[in-house]
Amino acid sequence: MAKRNNDLIKWTKEGLKRAVIIKDDGSKIESPSARQWSLAGDKGGHAVTDIIERGRASPDMIADLARAGQLNIIEALLVQGILHPDDILDLEGIADIMISREIGLSADQKELLANYKPLQPTAQRTARDIMRELRRNAVGQESTAVEENTPQEA
Repeated sequence: MAKRNNDLIKWTKEGLKRAVIIKDDGSKIESPSARQWSLAGDKGGHAVTDIIERGRASPDMIADLARAGQLNIIEALLVQGILHPDDILDLEGIADIMISREIGLSADQKELLANYKPLQPTAQRTARDIMRELRRNAVGQESTAVEENTPQEA
């Protein structure tokens, strides 16, 4: 039997306060009940309560609940002990792998990537700069980040 994970219990309890569920009609449920969060993750009505009581869950369950609650999946897997901080030190490298293998990209993102790859390095740099500026404007914040998760020069 798996050991009780108090960090996972804490993450789940905090998740009840931080989670935001987006319903099919676009409306939001902030700080959902344990049952609402469980059902939003397609895990049955008692999944969240079971995690709090038992202190354990499968990685799939945690990932599904994190997605359903708009929470950080990597944080959830770190708390659960599936990932170790050393596993994710090179986030840019991970992003490059995902982009090069087109892992988790939508059809639109794949099309954009297909158009991006053949560009000359100066055009790629310009495209990245434009994307950064669009992100800043979309968020409405000044960003001081130099690099973000964008494709690197060829």
